[in-house]
Amino acid sequence: MNKDMTRLLIESTVRRALLRADSPAREARNLIDLGLNFSSGRFQKRLFSIAQAMLCDEHSAYYTLIRDMLAHVDRDRLLTFGVNLGYEGCTKGARIIRAVEAAEGFNIPWALSLALDAQRCRSAPEAYPAVLDEARALGVHTFLLACGDALCFAPLLRTADDCAFALFVRAEQVTDAFLDSLEAAPNALVCVQTGDGDADACARLRARRYPYAVWTRYSETPAVTGGQWLRHALALHPQFAFLSPAPDCPDACRRDVYEYVLAVRDGQRHPVLLMELQQDLLLIDRFVSDDVCLAAFDEAGRLHSPASAGPGAPCELFRASLREILAAHFPRAAQR
Repeated sequence: MNKDMTRLLIESTVRRALLRADSPAREARNLIDLGLNFSSGRFQKRLFSIAQAMLCDEHSAYYTLIRDMLAHVDRDRLLTFGVNLGYEGCTKGARIIRAVEAAEGFNIPWALSLALDAQRCRSAPEAYPAVLDEARALGVHTFLLACGDALCFAPLLRTADDCAFALFVRAEQVTDAFLDSLEAAPNALVCVQTGDGDADACARLRARRYPYAVWTRYSETPAVTGGQWLRHALALHPQFAFLSPAPDCPDACRRDVYEYVLAVRDGQRHPVLLMELQQDLLLIDRFVSDDVCLAAFDEAGRLHSPASAGPGAPCELFRASLREILAAHFPRAAQR
């Protein structure tokens, strides 16, 4: 990765702040104030304004989260993942997304979800790096990945070291071999599905000072909004907690869960960043560009999206380019 001057300046500023461990709360506020002063896009301004308002409350649980993160997460990993997500993804990449959308008339998701086929990873090791290269050319630098063989992740991550990756895994996939494979990949957030073995998996990640999240798939409201899942998640000490709707989850349930998520975030009583993946990905995309877009590809390379243009258009990676698929399924409003 050839780093531009802006990224180098951001890294230098953030690194100095991370080293000042005597007052992490003050340094967090200083970084947010600096980000707000120098942000130019509406997304960055909105994000920093929200963060600034939250940290005005000296009793906010997010201060506890910051202190715990600095104590238990490797700072080089925090720096790399954070700058890849915030600068390469939400700033530099967002500018490219908007430019391509305006010039070519189709929508581009700010983050792309890929379920990797382990057999394809082994038999055609160039296949997924080619998809990442194409996505990066369109401005996408944030990827949500899943795979039946967790050892497939690391070689792919190293081909795109300016990107941020969320790796969705089952607890039993968090082995020493998997963690060893990520040693040279500081651009990853490991996301552990809650269930049997999650405590051991999260303890391994915490001991290795890796940033991590926990996640679950929901299809009913009470199990989530009653707070049971969040209480379980907090005991695992993650930095993030993700809720993902099941494909058959009713719209009413999704709305209720998102209202709960927003209330938890606004309440600032829990030291974890809770997100409803689908709604929050759409929220961020709405700030990146006016016409929202959400795209996920399964192991066969088939597109899944609640808002695609429908049948008849190319929808399989490895049969059509990512650009062709997005252009066919996500025309901008003016082109429809």
